[in-house]
Amino acid sequence: MDSSSSAPTELPPSYDITLSQSESQQQDQLQATEDFPTLVLDGIKIYSLYAPNRILYQLSNAPYDATRKIYAIEKLRYRMTNGGSEQKLKHTVDHIYDFRHGISIESYKQITILGQTSRKRTYPNMIMHRCLNGCHTICEGGQVKLTPDYVLKAESPLKDRLNQGKNNTTIWKDEKGEVVAIETKLQRDENGSIQELPRLAIKARIEEKLYDLLVTSWCAHVWKDAQKDLKEPMSWDKCEPQYCHPF
Repeated sequence: MDSSSSAPTELPPSYDITLSQSESQQQDQLQATEDFPTLVLDGIKIYSLYAPNRILYQLSNAPYDATRKIYAIEKLRYRMTNGGSEQKLKHTVDHIYDFRHGISIESYKQITILGQTSRKRTYPNMIMHRCLNGCHTICEGGQVKLTPDYVLKAESPLKDRLNQGKNNTTIWKDEKGEVVAIETKLQRDENGSIQELPRLAIKARIEEKLYDLLVTSWCAHVWKDAQKDLKEPMSWDKCEPQYCHPF
């Protein structure tokens, strides 16, 4: 008798097992998008690209319009509550940071980020410095070092700084030099109209306090870029005769 004919045949997995495996994979994919979302700055609202109807942060004004001297950013915290026979999703709003230019003449080109909650949840006083190589560092205010220790650093490769297309990106790193996010800059057409909104793709798991600072620093970075992009170029028509010479 052929021994192979007596061996038990392996049956295909049942529908229930296949379904549970599929659901598990979907849950893993969903968790991955929640842990590493791509954030979109749309006017005054920030949301995940994967869940645009759920606002995560909101600002007092749109940073890329560059119409204000100070901006407030709030975080929306969601929780499920029992409302009779069904659960409801509710949220609270926390004012976490303000950001603006420095007050003094010396610090005006810097951006000050001020925490609005306890030190446990926000950094009280952070400064965005521009480095000689074009990068920006987020450091604690009050440091007197020539090269202050940074908490976050934003840097763009030279090819991206010169590029005006969709590949114009900025890499955000933590104090250890690890990449935590990649920023895709806002794109405008020749008339200044917005073609693509700013995005921030999260690339690492970081604590909530640093995460909130990262989002705020990103918004401040967008604001700083907008001030430069929307600055009206000087023309001969707008010069005072005594100051303008065509030679």
